[in-house]
Amino acid sequence: MKMEKEIDEYLNWKASYTQKASSNYSLHLKRFSNYTKKDLEKISIADIVNFQLNLKTKYSMANVAYSMIVIKNFFLFYRKQGNACVDPFLIKVPKFTPHSHSTISNEEYEKMLKSLRSDEFWNIQKMVIIKLLFETGMRVSELCDLNISDLDSTIPKALIITKKNNKQRWIFWTEETHKLLMKYLGTRLCLNQKPALFIASRKNRRDRITTRTVQRWVKSICLEAGIERKISLHSFRHAKAHNILDKSGTVKDIQFILGHSENNPISAFSYLRLNSKESEKRAKMFL
Repeated sequence: MKMEKEIDEYLNWKASYTQKASSNYSLHLKRFSNYTKKDLEKISIADIVNFQLNLKTKYSMANVAYSMIVIKNFFLFYRKQGNACVDPFLIKVPKFTPHSHSTISNEEYEKMLKSLRSDEFWNIQKMVIIKLLFETGMRVSELCDLNISDLDSTIPKALIITKKNNKQRWIFWTEETHKLLMKYLGTRLCLNQKPALFIASRKNRRDRITTRTVQRWVKSICLEAGIERKISLHSFRHAKAHNILDKSGTVKDIQFILGHSENNPISAFSYLRLNSKESEKRAKMFL
């Protein structure tokens, strides 16, 4: 592999502040290196254009666009250090319309809760998880990282680390949810002394849950509740953004509550793609 050393150097730098991005970037950069089979300084803009055309025959436009962003950032990293390579300005990312995550409605949320019995411990855990996702808009990875020590038994809030920028932020939930959370916690503390707030239900594997675990649970709950359309984990963050807007909140409020960087206000708008009914409802409010 011609660029193996440069790729490893870039990924190590990337991992110094975002491990997940480093892992995601690896596949795209190695795919690019295997295609070009050239040293960094010998790669031309024509090689990059041809690589993009090749990707378009195999992958979705979202995948192609992401690959080009990764490659652009890779060349920017080396160009900034004074190395001879393609000018990143010449690397163009193709335009495409991203598929928006659907927003879970209040009715669907209530159906999910009603499908769970609140007298069984593992169902109570699922109810608490659904409620926290819906009421706080936190990322699922942030929820999975919660520890028992993060909670204050007297106040419905917690201080968490925002996954995207490693900054601390407070999340808040309702008193009703807090009572259920404390009920859950009473039994949770009896199971083991591990720090994780939410744990897997298998007796021999009662460790911290993963995002994949929550995905399976949400899918199962939706089936039980009779919800036929796909509800993604990100649907809860979209729902929180829409609920903020419906209560006269601003994009700034969404940005603050969902934990977006102040330098990237555009990310908050990505949660506000409205379907035709929502667009009509909001437009008629101002006629």
